[in-house]
Amino acid sequence: MSVSIVVQSPTSRGSLNLTSSSAFVHLTINPEYYTTTFDIGTAIQAFKTLRGFLITPAWDGFIIEPFSTVAALNTDAEIETYIRTFANSLDHPTSTAKISKTTDKGGVVGPTLLVKGATGLRIVDASILPSSPAGFPQAEVCIVAERAADLIKNA
Repeated sequence: MSVSIVVQSPTSRGSLNLTSSSAFVHLTINPEYYTTTFDIGTAIQAFKTLRGFLITPAWDGFIIEPFSTVAALNTDAEIETYIRTFANSLDHPTSTAKISKTTDKGGVVGPTLLVKGATGLRIVDASILPSSPAGFPQAEVCIVAERAADLIKNA
């Protein structure tokens, strides 16, 4: 059995930065996990709730290492350190190239999904979502793809 905690709609925002004009040079990615009080506080509370659930007698005999290490964490500071050490994206990163009004300097693509400052380049994936959805992003990506298909057909 494997369990984890996830802040499904985080308020923290990371960044992607181009390091070269070459498509073959890797980006600099800084996910900035748990950089807001809301996110880390939510994760700490979820950790405590999950741990409380797992130490009930119903799980006796089923829980093995490394849970004993986790069970020994006592303070919020210890829990926070553990969370920050093992943080990950749950494989559904979104919102790295958010959509915005054409005149908004904060977004990467405009309403037609064209990259601002580029010609003929569209982004059609979960990266344009302005924030992470409360669930997995597949439905939103399908909607974006349908919209992109209409935009391209009518261009």
